[in-house]
Amino acid sequence: MPMGWLNNAVNIAPIAARGQNRRATLNELLGLDSDTALVLVAPGGVHTRFAMERWPADQNIHWLVSEYWRVVHPCATAFEQTGIAFTDLVTSCDAVLGKCGYGTVTECVVNGIPLLYIPRPDWPEEPILLGWLNNHRAAVEVSPQQLASGNFGDSVAAARALQVQPCTADGAEQAAAVLQSHLQPVGATLDRALHADDGTTGRTA
Repeated sequence: MPMGWLNNAVNIAPIAARGQNRRATLNELLGLDSDTALVLVAPGGVHTRFAMERWPADQNIHWLVSEYWRVVHPCATAFEQTGIAFTDLVTSCDAVLGKCGYGTVTECVVNGIPLLYIPRPDWPEEPILLGWLNNHRAAVEVSPQQLASGNFGDSVAAARALQVQPCTADGAEQAAAVLQSHLQPVGATLDRALHADDGTTGRTA
């Protein structure tokens, strides 16, 4: 987000984890063919849950969803049961269904996966994150009506047709380098402290 009140801001690349594509393993584990779309449902939020039991089962979409939701649906599997790391699941799916939070947005783009994003207009960071997501051709909006009905066929098809433009994820290294440039050797700091005059007794501190 723009932070115009800061005069020492430094731009860095995204901080996000890269995953390993395990799609072949997932298809075998879930009994899916290559035409079936695989979508990871990860909206975040403590109390977020969709009524997926009412979603159609004839859209050629398989959903990976949190075990905590206890979803009973012929086309849904708890992602914890796959035994595959979450970031690897992101990388292995055709799309992620979620919100425009920093972690979700950056992991999708870094791993070349589109985000079926749920708008939340009351969040001040959304326009900035969404703009960046669109710049990388990784965004498809979903409506409240879709979340209620589960009719995602067209949106998932649109997501699969996107040519996401991935980016580097070396922001952590860049941030560390910036911080390191402001640090001083411990020995030099201690040396100054030991030889500093406290200004009151004439003795060194």
